[in-house]
Amino acid sequence: MTFISYAQNFEDVLLNRVFKHKTKGFYIDVGALYPTFCSVTKAFYDRGWSGINIEPIKECYNLFEQERPRDINLNIALSNSEGSLDFFQVLGQPGNSTLNKEIAYEIANDKGLYVSKYTVSVKTLGQVCEEYVNQKIDFLKIDVEGLEEEVIFGGNWQIFRPTILVIETTLPGTNIRCKNNIPAFLMDKGYQQVFFDGINDYYISEESGDLAEYFSFPVNALDDYIYYGLIEKQISEQITQISSHDKIDKEVERLATLNTRQFTTTINNENQIKIALDISVLGLGSKFETAKTGVFRVTEYLLKELIRYPQFHIHLCTSIPNLFDACQTYINENFKDKTLPLFHLSELKYQSIDIYHSTHYTIPNNIYFAIRIITVCDLIPILFPQYFNYREDYTLKNTINNIDKNDFVCCISESTKQDICKYKQNLTEEQVFVTYLAADKEKFYLCNNQELILKTKQKYKIPDQPYLLSLSTLEPRKNITHVIRCFLALIKNQHIDDLNLVLIGTKGWQYEEIFAEIDKAQGLENRIIITGYLPDEDLAPLYSGALAFMYVSLYEGFGLPPLEAMQCGTPVITSNTSSLPEVVDNAGIMLDPNDEVGLCAAIFKLYSEPEYRENLAIKSVQQAQKFSWDKYVQETIKIYELAKEKAKSLPTRNILIDGVFFQKYNTGIARVWRSLLQQWSNTDFANQILVLDRANTSPQIPGVRYRTVSPYDYNNTEADKQMLQQICEEEEAELFISTYYTTPIETPSVFMAYDMIPEVLGGNLNEPMWLEKHNGIKHASAYISISENTAKDLSKLFPDIPLESITVAHCGVDSIFSTPSESEINTFKYKYGINKPYFLLGGLGGYKNSILFFQALSQLANKASFDIVATGAGSQLPPEWRQYTAGCIFHSLQLTDEELRLAYGGAVALVYPSKYEGFGMPIIEAMACGCPVITTPNASLPEVAGEAAIYVNDDDVMGLADALCEIQKPSVRNVLINAGLTQAKKFSWTKMAEIISTALVDTTLLSLNLREINYIIFPDWTQPEDELGLELQQVIQALATHPENEKITLIINSANIATEDAEMFLSSVAMNLLMEEDLDISASIDISLVDKLGDMQWQSLLPRIYGRIILTNEDESALAKAPVSKLHIYQIDSLITQL
Repeated sequence: MTFISYAQNFEDVLLNRVFKHKTKGFYIDVGALYPTFCSVTKAFYDRGWSGINIEPIKECYNLFEQERPRDINLNIALSNSEGSLDFFQVLGQPGNSTLNKEIAYEIANDKGLYVSKYTVSVKTLGQVCEEYVNQKIDFLKIDVEGLEEEVIFGGNWQIFRPTILVIETTLPGTNIRCKNNIPAFLMDKGYQQVFFDGINDYYISEESGDLAEYFSFPVNALDDYIYYGLIEKQISEQITQISSHDKIDKEVERLATLNTRQFTTTINNENQIKIALDISVLGLGSKFETAKTGVFRVTEYLLKELIRYPQFHIHLCTSIPNLFDACQTYINENFKDKTLPLFHLSELKYQSIDIYHSTHYTIPNNIYFAIRIITVCDLIPILFPQYFNYREDYTLKNTINNIDKNDFVCCISESTKQDICKYKQNLTEEQVFVTYLAADKEKFYLCNNQELILKTKQKYKIPDQPYLLSLSTLEPRKNITHVIRCFLALIKNQHIDDLNLVLIGTKGWQYEEIFAEIDKAQGLENRIIITGYLPDEDLAPLYSGALAFMYVSLYEGFGLPPLEAMQCGTPVITSNTSSLPEVVDNAGIMLDPNDEVGLCAAIFKLYSEPEYRENLAIKSVQQAQKFSWDKYVQETIKIYELAKEKAKSLPTRNILIDGVFFQKYNTGIARVWRSLLQQWSNTDFANQILVLDRANTSPQIPGVRYRTVSPYDYNNTEADKQMLQQICEEEEAELFISTYYTTPIETPSVFMAYDMIPEVLGGNLNEPMWLEKHNGIKHASAYISISENTAKDLSKLFPDIPLESITVAHCGVDSIFSTPSESEINTFKYKYGINKPYFLLGGLGGYKNSILFFQALSQLANKASFDIVATGAGSQLPPEWRQYTAGCIFHSLQLTDEELRLAYGGAVALVYPSKYEGFGMPIIEAMACGCPVITTPNASLPEVAGEAAIYVNDDDVMGLADALCEIQKPSVRNVLINAGLTQAKKFSWTKMAEIISTALVDTTLLSLNLREINYIIFPDWTQPEDELGLELQQVIQALATHPENEKITLIINSANIATEDAEMFLSSVAMNLLMEEDLDISASIDISLVDKLGDMQWQSLLPRIYGRIILTNEDESALAKAPVSKLHIYQIDSLITQL
């Protein structure tokens, strides 16, 4: 079987020689980094192994938690002693992050990157093994960027002896062997060095000496392996060729064996509705019996019914990676005779699904190729947050906020529908539906078997006396304390000694108050029986045997237990709130959930009047018959049919945005793109974009859709270009824009220019980052700059780019940046121990030129009256600068945006003596917070600061010293503060988003080759070729013979014909003109085909169209969809006359 290799240097191929036939094993990966990309352990995990992954970078550790549920994942570092140490993360190249400060900064400085320093917990290898290892360790891999020796010295090599060691022993990024004591140390511990692969040394334990033969030669073709990066493309090509179901099954089995899970099922029935049903809740129920709640039952019944219908093709999936195995277990246990493959969400893209349906709190942003349907049970966490922890409130809000105009919402009651439409007011009537739930008739039935009822009561120690029944989670919202109080009051006041209260349900949030209420019973505690969770098979006998069912919940989305009780012939007492009247109607007793007198009276009436109780029991059964799962399924099917139809008109996401910057850094450019996406999220433009999410690092913004792709690596740029091109082709993208310099191979791209710092200031342009930047510039079809100055520099450095062709879109300022109050500032200063007035700085390194400030500060007679606060990356004070700060306290702070606002607002001034900026975001943020600014007149800074700053030259120490004195004057400060607040209002993310979206849409139309005069026609391509060809020939001839034909473009709609077929047809028309009329149109008019345009594309195109030419054979369907009714109309005959 071909082995799939994930490791960067094929380390796993070498290890596979030894462990080829071992299906269960154990590994330890120190410096694991990623769970898939460049992973030495991924192939073994997929085989069934497990182990320990040690990764100090939090974001990478989170990926392991998501993708490696069987593994032990530790967010720590290892060394030769326990404690905590400074960790240095190289932003942009996390693989070079390390505990070694010198190595981190050397790599960062060499590549023009930043280093983020923070503290991590540290243990020894021996401690980790002692705590977590209870079996043989098959192999240990160590890659910690120069500190491998410390890790090895911290092991307990007498007790824990891995069979194979794989240790990186070269200087980072080189093949140069490190000088260390590892070989001698390991030899002393009984290990033999057997191989060096150019990066790693391989050791085997002396007790496994026979394995040395496996390492006698390097990786080669006979190892029968394939690199995983090549697999996706191969699969898409192979699977689409499958035509029979037998071949599909065999291919799926083969691919499953290869652990790729990327397969496509070919379905020839175009009328079949392909549904991806998210069964995460079923997986959860298979792991925890108590998770088999109402939502579990709904999902289970829906699934069992849907697979019976031949018009549906069901793809089961889970949006929660950690539940994948549990979902597979559920399928295996419940559908042994069915072929029901399970998919990760990322795999659904290749299944051509029409609908994704989630039945519980999940509406993922990476489903953009199908209609999303979300079942909303209730909005209770939002309406009554006091009954939930914050996470449930957040989860539901996030889900609802993610619903957009292309989604459908299924509510389980009219009450819930009203709640969600009130909460999210942009939902339309056509989007929101009601599908009532039902009670399972096999599980919930009128049980007349008294022997079974008695036996079930005895099972749960329920006395053989009349009893009231309640079934719900034991939590405050269910109002159980109210029930207990009323029950106890009734039996005391009426001297009832043969009536009990039975509470069924698991403990929920704040259940303690329920038990506290029982403790107040004063000798009546035994009249209240709490059973805990009960299996379904025991519920019908207990429902049927009860005197009444009590459900006086404060609020419900539906109320399944009352329906179950009614179906069992039990009278119901319930609340008159929310959805409960819809369920119970006049078949039960409804009252205010806080009405103690009314509840006591209702219980007593049912207790004392058997005839009344019997009448209610009959009504209950009749009411319950109005609800059935068949009705639920049929109503759901109607929604699926509507969704299938709507899926045909899903927006074409023709603009791809590579979110690579979010993977690499969290600096100003990340703020720019996060703000743009937030602005676009509620506009029509969001329907045109798809964000390529690098290894799940992009911010998930409601209304924006994502596709997860592999992380970026500057060492593998060509492969990345190929991957991007493949994605562009799969998505049929017309345009590509990167957040940071990546490009596909052929798809047109737009280059976003943030600055030209390395070019202007003499940086090393042979660095991979800048090589890719220049490649992006050369590849681009259009250009956007964040400042006029950057646009000028781009055009000056690349003369082929006309300045007037560059769109300038200034950055905005977030609303969070506003003037703070005095008390807020004082709280901030107290938190960080700032006791004096302070000057605020950004980064200290390089072109930021902060040395000028320190030199100027040293000239102030009162410098000891001030503290210094530096924020952002690279804000550590170099030792040689301390000579300038005597008497001052220097604070290096890593702040949130909320804290940065306070830092700005409390500062004497922001001092920003930069030599060059592409924009200067801190300046406008500071001004918005009422902070005076001192800066330089360089690059874009005057463009941003305007007249609201004090300017000094970037080499003028005394000039800056004077400015520091001047800024201390209240009159000067007040003038600058007021001017700054006014200046900040000129910059808006909304404006920037509008400018960029317009520029991008306009660029998608470049392929139309629009000229001064543009006409459009809508031919009906289904008409006879002779008729249509003659008509097109007349139009083209008329335009091509016009004296100014070189100024004319004819746009031809090709919505209902393949582009290749349309081009071939037009070629035959052109040939006829050449043969019959001796007219060569190739040197005259331009002809462009246009297929499907988005609303914004039409908005951009229509003002540039001179008119529509009417044809006899017109595509009425395409015309109806296109917004061309207001265009000037031309008949062919009149057009010929006019021309």
